Amino acid sequence: MTTTCSPALPAGLTTRPLTKADSRAVYELMADSERHDIGSVEIEEEDLVAEWQRPSYDLGGSSVGVLAGDRLVAYAELAGADRYDASVHPEFRGRGIGTWLAAWVRDLARSRGGSVVGMPVPEGSDGDRLLTALGYHVRWTSWVLRLPEGRTIAERPLPEGYAVREATEADREQVWHVVEDAFLEWSVREKQSFDDFAAEVWQRPGFEPWNLLVVTAPDGSVAGSVFSTYSVLEDKPETYVSPAGGAPRSPPPRSRAGAPGGGVRRRAGARRDRVLPVDRLPHRRPRALREGRHGRRLDLGQPRDRPLTSRRLTRRRAGPPGPARPGAGPSARMP
Repeated sequence: MTTTCSPALPAGLTTRPLTKADSRAVYELMADSERHDIGSVEIEEEDLVAEWQRPSYDLGGSSVGVLAGDRLVAYAELAGADRYDASVHPEFRGRGIGTWLAAWVRDLARSRGGSVVGMPVPEGSDGDRLLTALGYHVRWTSWVLRLPEGRTIAERPLPEGYAVREATEADREQVWHVVEDAFLEWSVREKQSFDDFAAEVWQRPGFEPWNLLVVTAPDGSVAGSVFSTYSVLEDKPETYVSPAGGAPRSPPPRSRAGAPGGGVRRRAGARRDRVLPVDRLPHRRPRALREGRHGRRLDLGQPRDRPLTSRRLTRRRAGPPGPARPGAGPSARMP
C-alpha cells in the first residue's frame, strides 16, 4: 500500500475545532466562496445551524477551522460517515490549504472506520480541479431545476379523498417515516433518526407551519410531505423546496404556488460528487446545489460491505442521502 505524508499548513495559520458560535463566520466564508465559484450565494446561516444542532453530530470532534489571526479563512467538517464539507476563501487559495484539509478529512474518516469519503463541488471550480489532481473520481452528477421568474406550476388535482394541508405536531412522526422511507427505497444508508430529522426540518431556525405540508389519504394518514423554506438571497426572494416524499403507491404532493415571495426553486442537483481512496488526499462541497456540481469521493483503502452513499446535499442541502447512480465514475482505490 502506498502511503503519503500529510502536507503542512502555510506559516502563520492556526487551527482549532469549530463551535456553534462559528456559524456566522462559516456562512460568510462559504458565501464568499460561492460568489467566486458560481456567481451567487446559495448558502444560508440557518442551513449550518440546522445541521450542527443534530443530536447525533459532534461538531467539535468532526470539524477544523483554519485561521489567519482571528479571521476564519478555511474549514472542513466530516458531516457523515463518507460525506464532508470544506471551503477555502478565494483570497487564500493556491497555498496548499485545500490539500491540507483533504488530508485532515481523510485521516479522520479512516480513524472512524470509513472506507470512502467525498463531497459535491461545482463543475470546473477550484475545488473540482483540486479533487481531480488528488485522484478523486466522479461519483455522480446532479442538476438544479429552477422555475424561471414569471412562470407558474400547473395545478394538478389530487385524487378524490386526498387533501393538502399544513402539517401539525401530530403528523411529524408520520412525516419522518414517509420522507425517509421514500428515499430509502433507492438509497443505501441507515435511516436518519427522528431527532436528527427534526433538527433539520421543524427545529430549523425561522421554521413556520407553512414550511411543512402534507398530503393526507382518505383514511387521514400522511401519504406525502414536502418541506420548503422562503429566503431572500442577495435581494432575490426564493422558495427552496427540500425533502419531498410519498408513501408507496400514493400520489405525489401537489405543488403549492402561493408560498411567499418570488419564484420557486428546486435544488435537485447539478454538481459532481468526487471520490478517492484514503491513502491519497481529498477535498470540498458547497452545501447548496447548483448547475454543474459534481460529487467526488475518496476510497479509504478498506473493504466496504455496501455501496457508497452520498449525504444530502445541502442543506441547501436538499434532501436525504442517495447512492451512486449508474454511469457514475468508479472510485479510485488504494494501490
